[in-house]
Amino acid sequence: GDGGRGRTVRRSAPRDRRTDRGAARPAGAARGGAVKRGALIAAALFAGLFIVYLACLAPNWGAMSLFNTWDGLEYVVCANLLGIDHPPGHPAYMLLGKLFTMLPFGGPSWSINLLSAVFGAGTVAVLFLALVEMHAPSRRAGERGAPSCGPLREEWSGLLVALAAALTFAFSYVFWSHCEIPEVHTLFLFLTGASVL
Repeated sequence: GDGGRGRTVRRSAPRDRRTDRGAARPAGAARGGAVKRGALIAAALFAGLFIVYLACLAPNWGAMSLFNTWDGLEYVVCANLLGIDHPPGHPAYMLLGKLFTMLPFGGPSWSINLLSAVFGAGTVAVLFLALVEMHAPSRRAGERGAPSCGPLREEWSGLLVALAAALTFAFSYVFWSHCEIPEVHTLFLFLTGASVL
C-alpha cells in the first residue's frame, strides 16, 4: 500500500513540471505579442506623423521666418557648406543636414526642414515605445497579484494611454512648429529618447 502511494507521487511530479513549463509558454508568447503590437503601432505612428509634418513643412526661408529666429537660416547655411554654427555647435545635425541637402529634390531650406520632420516623427515613436515599456512592470505585477481585468485588456489599455500621450505631445504647438523648420531640437529629443529604451 505505501509503495503504491510512493509510486503515485513519483509519477505525478513530472506531470506538474510539464504543466508549469506549458503554462510559462503562453505568458512568454503574450509578452512577445505585446512587443510586436507596440512596434507595429510605433511604425504606423511614425509614418502617419511624417505625412502630417511633411504636408505642413515650411517650403522656404520666408515661410520659416514666421515661426523661427535667425538660427534657422544659420543652420541651413552651415549644413549646406559644412560650416560651424554658433556655440556649442551641432556637428551631428550639420552632417545629417548635409546629407539631406544632397537629396535630388527640394531646395536647401526645404531639405533641412525635412530633417526636422523625420526626427520629429521618430521622437514621437520613441516616446510611445518608452511609455509602453514604463507600463510593462505594472502589467507583470498585475499578473502576479491577480489583476481585476485580463492581461490582454490591461495591455491594450496601456497601449491606448501611451498612444494618447504620444499624440498629445506630437501636436503640441512648440514641438509641432519645430518639426517644420530647421531646428536641432527634434534630433536631440530623438537621441535622448532612444538612449533610454
